[in-house]
Amino acid sequence: MLSERTWHERQLLGDLEAEISAGAVALIEDAVPLYEKLLEVFPHRAARIDWGRVPGAVHLDGPPERATSNFQLREPATELREFWGRVRLTYNIGNETEVIVLGDGLVSFALRLRVKILTDHLVDILSIPQHTYVVPVDFSWCFHYTVEDEAYWGVAPTDFQR
Repeated sequence: MLSERTWHERQLLGDLEAEISAGAVALIEDAVPLYEKLLEVFPHRAARIDWGRVPGAVHLDGPPERATSNFQLREPATELREFWGRVRLTYNIGNETEVIVLGDGLVSFALRLRVKILTDHLVDILSIPQHTYVVPVDFSWCFHYTVEDEAYWGVAPTDFQR
């Protein structure tokens, strides 16, 4: 029931209402197994991906002024959109690629959607103050946006040892 959702969940569901109604975005109510799978595939520390142990990972620093502000991602989010665009181009991530979006805090459910919808709603989805992870359904790569306004992208290491 929508009234039992958190404020952030209600906002996100409202932002994606048309796509959810059209069946283009699916909610996955139990995101815990997906988060557990993420931590099986990627090296982690303190329940977050340890990007220093992901060979070839790329990183976008948050602007320095945001480290001391009460940050909230807002449009036009130029640096983040350019980073996501470069990653997509470099690694041939097409609009029709199915991805799963999951967070580690304020949103209890995951989303399954196409990259085109993610890109169109990038700020709506990433503005929730949590660590948000975007993975394809096979978990072969991950795009991670942090509450500190940093972004990471990397391929799941094939030799990862827990």
